[in-house]
Amino acid sequence: QISDRSEKNFPPCVKKILLGVADGKKRSVFVLINFFRSIGIEKEELEKILFSWNEKNKPPLQQGYIKSQISWALKRKPLLPPNCKEFYQGLGVCFPDELCSLIKNPVNYVIRKNFKFNKKNSKNKDNFKNNN
Repeated sequence: QISDRSEKNFPPCVKKILLGVADGKKRSVFVLINFFRSIGIEKEELEKILFSWNEKNKPPLQQGYIKSQISWALKRKPLLPPNCKEFYQGLGVCFPDELCSLIKNPVNYVIRKNFKFNKKNSKNKDNFKNNN
């Protein structure tokens, strides 16, 4: 279960894409749409994130392109974003941290971060119960 969808739990490649890209904008749209849908982001928030991201691109993509990609994706079942191996290196956004070696897909990064968070919180709840 992904309860914390905040940017601090995103993998380095997604954080890097969100800063804006010069090349690979259309591939990045594909990644972002599938990443955010896979972690449970709804249409309105997805649009907000992608339009904000697009403003950071030089030059930005046409808004109509992004709208059409979101619309197309929402008509289909959610897909995972591409697996890590080579794809993100090709985009120039692969800067792995220690957790990256344990995952194959950016969504797994968020799941692992949430698992750690949920595990830590349940320990804190257990400690609280035991101390009262």
